Amino acid sequence: MDKLKQWLEIAQQNQPKQFWNNVFHPSSKQDGNISSLDDRKVKFPTADIYVNDTSVTVIIELPGLTKNDIEILISYNKLVIKGNMPAPTGSMQSIQTERRYGPFERVLELPEPTEARHVQARFDHGLLILTYMRRNNPAEKVFIE
Repeated sequence: MDKLKQWLEIAQQNQPKQFWNNVFHPSSKQDGNISSLDDRKVKFPTADIYVNDTSVTVIIELPGLTKNDIEILISYNKLVIKGNMPAPTGSMQSIQTERRYGPFERVLELPEPTEARHVQARFDHGLLILTYMRRNNPAEKVFIE
């Protein structure tokens, strides 16, 4: 046991830290790419948020769904997207499953608050695109009593 401890100490001094993290927390190999367990915890649905001088745009991927399959809620600077992704097969047995099925809910923090009545939403080829105008409120001085 002492020899093993000595070997580990020598090996740690001569190997990068990432080597030992990979030994004790192995990654999975898929399609020739190595990805850590954390990398596979992708949030669903995936979303991008863009801003320019006048507007905020949120693009959410919802492949296979229609606008009737989802619900959108907005509260201040929180956007909630809910829905249910039905499995495409009935009684077939799965051999490989990479897509996610079943109910989902994702909360996104918007860069600026808004109200639902100010949001324009459209569904285009599996992409939900939400846009709202930015409130470019100038900075105001706060008076101290």
